[in-house]
Amino acid sequence: MEKINRVKRYNALYQQSRHSKWEKRILAELGYLLELSKVQGGKYDELLLAQIDRLYEEFEERGSISNQTALAAEQALLGLQAEAKKYKITCAAHAHIDMNWMWGFQETVTVTVDTFRTMLALMEEYPDFTFSQSQASVYHIIEEYYPELLEKIKQRVQEGRWELTASTWVENDKNMSGAEAMARHILYTKRYLNQLFGVPEDSLTLDFEPDTFGHNQNMPEVLRNGGIRYYYHCRGLEGPSIYRWQAPSGAEVLVVREYEWYNGEIDEGLILGVPSYCSENQVQGMLKVYGVGDHGGGPTRRDLDAMIEMSHWPLAPQLVFGTIKGYFEEIEAGKAAFPLLKGELNYVFTGCYTSQSRIKRANHIAEDRAYDAEALDACAAGLPGYRTANSFEKAWRKLLFNQFHDILPGSGVIETREFAMGEFQRVMAGVGANSSHAMEALCAAIDTSALAGEQDDVLTAGAGFAVADENGFSFTQSGHHGGSVRVFTIFNTTPYEREETAELTVWDWQGDPAHTYVTDSQGREAPSQVVEKGTHYWGHVYTKIRVVAAVPAMGYAVYAVRERAAENIAIPHDPSTRCDFITDENLVLENDCVRAVFCPRTMSLLSYVRKETGTELLSAEKTSGYFRYIVENTGDGMTSWRVGKYRTVENLNEKYGVSILAQETGPVHQSVVYMLSFLHSTLKVKVSLERHSALLRYDVQADWHEIGNPKDGIPQLGFAVPVAGAVKQYRGDIPFGVLDRAPLRQDVPYGSFICAVPEQGAETVALLSDCKYGYRGADDTLYADLIRGSYDPDPYPEYGVHHMSLAVAACAGAAAGEQLEQSMRFRHPLYAYSTSAHSGALPPVHSFLRIEGGAQACGLKQAESGGGLVLRLYNPYQEACSVKLCADSLRQAQFVDFMEKAVQTDHTLTTDSGCAAFTMNAGEICSVYLQMKS
Repeated sequence: MEKINRVKRYNALYQQSRHSKWEKRILAELGYLLELSKVQGGKYDELLLAQIDRLYEEFEERGSISNQTALAAEQALLGLQAEAKKYKITCAAHAHIDMNWMWGFQETVTVTVDTFRTMLALMEEYPDFTFSQSQASVYHIIEEYYPELLEKIKQRVQEGRWELTASTWVENDKNMSGAEAMARHILYTKRYLNQLFGVPEDSLTLDFEPDTFGHNQNMPEVLRNGGIRYYYHCRGLEGPSIYRWQAPSGAEVLVVREYEWYNGEIDEGLILGVPSYCSENQVQGMLKVYGVGDHGGGPTRRDLDAMIEMSHWPLAPQLVFGTIKGYFEEIEAGKAAFPLLKGELNYVFTGCYTSQSRIKRANHIAEDRAYDAEALDACAAGLPGYRTANSFEKAWRKLLFNQFHDILPGSGVIETREFAMGEFQRVMAGVGANSSHAMEALCAAIDTSALAGEQDDVLTAGAGFAVADENGFSFTQSGHHGGSVRVFTIFNTTPYEREETAELTVWDWQGDPAHTYVTDSQGREAPSQVVEKGTHYWGHVYTKIRVVAAVPAMGYAVYAVRERAAENIAIPHDPSTRCDFITDENLVLENDCVRAVFCPRTMSLLSYVRKETGTELLSAEKTSGYFRYIVENTGDGMTSWRVGKYRTVENLNEKYGVSILAQETGPVHQSVVYMLSFLHSTLKVKVSLERHSALLRYDVQADWHEIGNPKDGIPQLGFAVPVAGAVKQYRGDIPFGVLDRAPLRQDVPYGSFICAVPEQGAETVALLSDCKYGYRGADDTLYADLIRGSYDPDPYPEYGVHHMSLAVAACAGAAAGEQLEQSMRFRHPLYAYSTSAHSGALPPVHSFLRIEGGAQACGLKQAESGGGLVLRLYNPYQEACSVKLCADSLRQAQFVDFMEKAVQTDHTLTTDSGCAAFTMNAGEICSVYLQMKS
C-alpha cells in the first residue's frame, strides 16, 4: 500500500509539476527508472521511492520543484546510469505526406517540395540528423516539378542520412489494390529508385505503411516475391508490437506495429514506456518514428533539439538518430522469439470499402483493362517488327497513384475525386491505344482468306469510331472494312477456353437483320442474334450482334457476319398490332444451364434453379435479387470511413414496385429491362441471361440523388441475395487468393465476389461485381454495398449517375477455382475486332498460351528487359497444385521474382516440347519468365 501511494505521488507530480526544464527532466528520468525497476521485479524501488518523497515534499511546500532539488535527486540516482543506458531508442524522422487527401494535387506537390527543402536544410544544420521517406511518387513529384533538389537528396541517400523507405509507388490500400497491382507497386518503385538514385534494387527491403487501413493475409507472400523482409504498420491490429507475420504460403516477414502513433513528436514522455516495451518484446531498444505528418512537414527543430538534449540525460536510455531499416536489422537476430501471427490484419474503416464508388469503379476497370491490354500485347510480341504503342508503365504509375490509402478508400474531398477520375481517363487512354494496336497487328497477321466475300475493300466507319460501353469502359469497336461479309477476330485474354457470347458491332451494314447470320472460320454457322439495329452514331449506323463464339485460352478465333440470300420477294405488310399477350404471369429467363423466375410486380427473384441437377439455389422463405435502401446512424462519425449501425432497411423492389420497360427473347440473349423509382432517385436495370451461361447479369444505371447529413443519417444502396439452406461461411477473393469468413453483420472487403459456403451440400450461389469491394455475409444472405451517401469530408460524393454490373452465379460447388473463373469471365469479356479477309502467317484459330492445373493467372506481360514474357500465377488452394504451361513458341522457362530476376525455389521446373511443368505450394505466388522462339 505504501508503494502504491508513492506511485500515486509520482503520477500527481508528473501531471501537475512539469513546468520548468528541470522538472520535466527529473520526472521523466524517475518515471523511466520506475519502469526499469518494475521489469526487474522492483529491484530499485526503495531508492526511487525515497526520491519521489523528496520531490513531493518540496512540491507540497512550494507548488513546484526547484532546479537544485531536481539536480540533487538526479545525483542521488547516478548509480543507475549504466543500467539506464542498456536500453536504446532509435529516433527515425519521417514526413507522412498524404496524396491528395484534403486537398488537390497542386497542394500535394507544394507540400512535398516544401517538406523536402526543409529536411535538406535541417541536415545542413544538424550533422547527425537522419530522415526517412516512403512513396516513390513523392520522388517523381520532385523530379517533375523541382528537379534541382534531386542531386542534394541523392547525396544524402549516399551518405546514409536520407533513408528510402519506399517499396510501393504510394502507401497503397492493401485490401482493394488488385493482385497484379501489388506486384507492379514493387516492380516500378524499385526500378525507379534504382534509376533515380543508383541504389541497388535488392537494398530496398522495407515496406513502410503507417496509415494503411488494414492488410490482407497474403501480404507476407507478396513481400517475399518483391525481396522485402520488413513491414511497418500502425492500423489493423491490437496485439504485439513486434511479431512475425506468416502468409498461408508459409512466407514470413518481420513486422513492427507502431507502439504509439506514427505522427509523433519528441518530448520527455518518450522514454517512460521503453523498459516495458523492451521487456514485452524481448528487445533492447525501441523504434520512435516521429515528425509532423498528413500534410507533410516532418520533424521540427523543436524535435531535434529535444532529442539531442535528452540524449545527454544520465538517467535516460540512449537516444540516437537512426533509420527504420536499421532498427529492423538490429532486432532481426532475435526474431525466433517473437510471436507468430497468421491471417489478415483487419478491420478498420469499413466504410472505405464502398465510399466514393466512382473512384472504386475506375480502379477496378482500369486494372481489368490493363490486364487485357497487356495480355493482347504479349500475344502480339512475337510478330516481326512489333513494338508496343506506348508505355504501359506510364499508365500503371497513374493507376497505382490512385490506390493511395485516402484516394481509393474514398476518404478524400471533391478535388481528390476529380483528380483521380482524370488520371483514370489517362490510364484508359494508354491501355486502350495499346490494345487497339496489338489487336490490329494480330489481325493483320491472321489468315482470314477463307472468309472472303464480295466488296471487302469498301471502307465504312473509319479508325476512331467507337461505341462506349455505358456499363464500363471497353476497347474500341471501330469498323474499318465493309462489304457483304464482315470479318471479326474475337480475342480471349483469359486462361480459360470459352464458348460464350461475344458482341459484334457491324458498321453501316446494309444487310437485312432477319437474314443476318455468323459463321466460324470453317464456314459453320454459329448461334447468333441481332440485339440492336439501325442505330445512328455520328454520321454512321451500326448493328449489334451477339454470337456464341468458341475461343481458345489466351488466343483468338475469326468469325464472319453474312447475309442469307432471300428465298422470297419482300411483300409489304402493316405492322399494326393484331393481338395482345399481356399477362401477370411470372417472368422467366431460361437457358440450358439455369432457370430464373421473377415476380412481374417487383422483379425480385422467386426461383433460381441449376438445371443439371434441378437444385433450387434461393431461399424459399425470402425473395431474392432485390435492391435495398439503408439508412445508417451517424453517431460514430467519420462517415466516409465508417459504416454506421443500420437505422432502417427497406426492400426497394417490394416497397416501390417496378415498371417493365422492355423484354427480349432469342436463341442467344434474353433480357428484361425495368425501372425502379424511389425517394429522389431512379434505377434502370437490365437483367439478362446468355446462352450457355450460369450467370444472371444485372446491368444497373443508378441516378442517385440521396444526400447524407447528421440528422437524417447516411443513405446506402445495396443488393441482396438470400440463398437456400444454412450458410457456414462466406468466401470471396482477396489479392492473390480467396478468404473464408464467418457470418458477420459488418462490411468486409472482397475483390469481386462473395460466395455462400453451405453447411450441407455443394451447390451454391455467388454474387459477382465488376466494380464493388464492400460485401457482407450474414443471415444466409449475400450482400453487396453499391453506393453510400457519406457527407464528410466530401459533402456530395455520389450525387448523379452511376453504372455498375452485378451477377448472380449458379455454382456447382464452393471451390475457389470455380468462382475465380466465373469472376474472371465476367470481368474480362471476349473482344471483337473488325478486320478483313486476307492471307497471313497465323491460323484462323489459335491459342498463344495454355495453362493447365489449379493455378490462377493475374498477369501476362512483356518482360521489362524485352525478349520474353512474364506470367504471374497464384495458387488459391490450401494444398499444392500442379501447373503446366504450353505454347507452340515456348523455348525455355524459369522462375523470377517481381523484379523479373531469376530466383531459386524448391520447385523443379521442366521444359520439354513447348511445355513447362512445375508445382506450386498452397497460397504461393509464382512469376515465370517465358523465353519464346523468334
